[in-house]
Amino acid sequence: MIRKTLAAAASAALLSACVTEAVDPYDSDPPGLERAMAQLMAGPACLDSDFIVGDLHGEDHPHLEYTEQCVAPFPASLERAGISGRCEVGFDIDPEGVPVDVAPSCTAWTNLPDWKPFAEAMFAASATRAMEHSRFQRPADFPQKTSTGLVQPVRFEFAE
Repeated sequence: MIRKTLAAAASAALLSACVTEAVDPYDSDPPGLERAMAQLMAGPACLDSDFIVGDLHGEDHPHLEYTEQCVAPFPASLERAGISGRCEVGFDIDPEGVPVDVAPSCTAWTNLPDWKPFAEAMFAASATRAMEHSRFQRPADFPQKTSTGLVQPVRFEFAE
């Protein structure tokens, strides 16, 4: 009987130690930006997905196509906090098909003013890193296609 009680108590203690609660962003400050950026950079740069490249005015036009497409991962700290957002990533394509002059403009959708700057910086870092890992057709091989002034919309949203 004593062994069963001790085993049950040990099991309960072990299980309670393994349970982690979700972070309530209303009850906490955002994590440190430096630490969160380090975690983001330690993770994968790319996920699998499809997206469309449009020009700076949002109109579709003939553009260089991806040869290697990198999709930005959702930053884990923002996913846990339930914060979504969107970035417009401006860029040009160099002669080798590499995105250059990558410039994201991001908006985080949250009612938490302390989290908004943190979230926008994290979304910008994830979107920039993904774009820098993407590759496009070489402009010299397709002179009729646009290689400057491009904008890639990147959405960080939850499935409905």
